Parts: sequence; C-alpha cells; structure tokens
Amino acid sequence: MKLKSKIAGYFIFIALFIIILSVYASAYTISFTVFDKTEEKYIYEEIGSNNSNGSRFHDGSNYIIYEFPVQTTDKYVSLAWTIQNQYAVYVNTTDPENYESWKTIYFAEKPLDTEDPSWSTPATQMHRAVHDLSKYAAECKNNKIWIMMGDSDPTGGWGGYISNSEPVVFKTSQTEPVQGAVQEYVEPFVERIEKEIEKVNIISDPESAIKQKTKINIERYRQPELGIICGAAALVLFLIICFIKRSVWAK
Repeated sequence: MKLKSKIAGYFIFIALFIIILSVYASAYTISFTVFDKTEEKYIYEEIGSNNSNGSRFHDGSNYIIYEFPVQTTDKYVSLAWTIQNQYAVYVNTTDPENYESWKTIYFAEKPLDTEDPSWSTPATQMHRAVHDLSKYAAECKNNKIWIMMGDSDPTGGWGGYISNSEPVVFKTSQTEPVQGAVQEYVEPFVERIEKEIEKVNIISDPESAIKQKTKINIERYRQPELGIICGAAALVLFLIICFIKRSVWAK
C-alpha cells in the first residue's frame, strides 16, 4: 500500500509540475527599445521607417511589422508602446502577406498642430497605448501574431511615431488581465458601406447603394417568366387535386 501511495504521489507531483511548466511556458514578456538589437529579432518587415532622434517615424507609405510568438491557449495578450501623430495600427493572426487579413485596431487621423487647436487631440499627442490582443490569441494557428504601425494619412506629414522614451512591451499571461487598454478602433459606418459599394461596383452614395442592392434582390423575384411558371404549376396542381377528388367520390 505504501508503494502504491508513493507511486500515486509521484504521478500527482509530475502532473502538477507539467501544469505549472505549461503555464509558465505560455506566459512571458518581451521588451525592447526601438532600434536596439533585441528589436531586430521581432521585426518581420520594415519599409522606410526613419530614425527621429532615436524614435521610429513612419511617414507616407512607410511602415514596420512586428512578429511576436503567441499560443492559441494564451488567456491574456497585450502590446504596450508610446506613440503619437497620425498613426494606423493593424493586427494580423493568419498571414501578413495577405492584405485582406489585416484588421485596424487603433487609428488617429488628426496630427498635433499647434497652429490649429482642433488638431490638438489627446490621441495624437505622445501617450502610452496598451492594446488588449487577448481575443486574437485563439486565431493564431501559426503561433504568431503580427502588429503593423504606419501612417493613417499618407498624403501629408505627421506619420506614425514610436517613441524610444519607453520600451515596447509584448506580454502574455494566464493569470494577469490586461490593464488600462485603449479602446479598439471601430470602422465607421460610412467606410464599411464604401467597401460594399466597391465590391458590387456601384459608384454612388451609400444610401443609393443600399437601395440599389435591395432593388436588385427584389427584382430577381419579379421576372415575368417566373410568374408564368409558378401560375402554370399551380394550375396543374389544382387539376390533379380535382381529379383525385372526383376519383374518390366516384368510388
């Protein structure tokens, strides 16, 4: 009995050790400052981002993509960095080479311009942005997640800016919820409608596009041929029913 108890104890210990190890393995913190050697390990692609006094600046069509390890079982996942200006932040959980698989999660259009008070919004001033990426972990079948920073308005200056004043921190945890996360960007209704218009090649305003699409769907069921066929089918069915009834009554 003592031997069996010892064996059972060993098995329980090993099981607990494996559980603790798996939790530890899927919880980690990656931290680096832009332009340092550690950052290089996590850069998937970098196109024209400039060194602005030690910080990264992405103007026009320039951008940077970071690649971080993540498990589908990770409970909490976050990215924190200090950014400003006209930035556009995107996330990808499947294929960074597929343009359509990128999703916008943070966006600021108006740059900080002291000559125009309406542009001095807190979102475009330098601030610590924490992104809660937890809901995307389950989608990371390749055990990777990609984050891209670019310019939200390539037509002018004030491109996306990643400061070197604080480190970029990517973190996963099974026990620590993400604190102080910024609100995720929600695509405006007009932008969604414009994409739908583009798909059906309708060059019009959003309301007309919706009406046109609705009209097309309705007209499919108003074709004369369909009415004639349905009427003929109903007539045949009526005659068959009448014939069956007469046969039954005749008996």
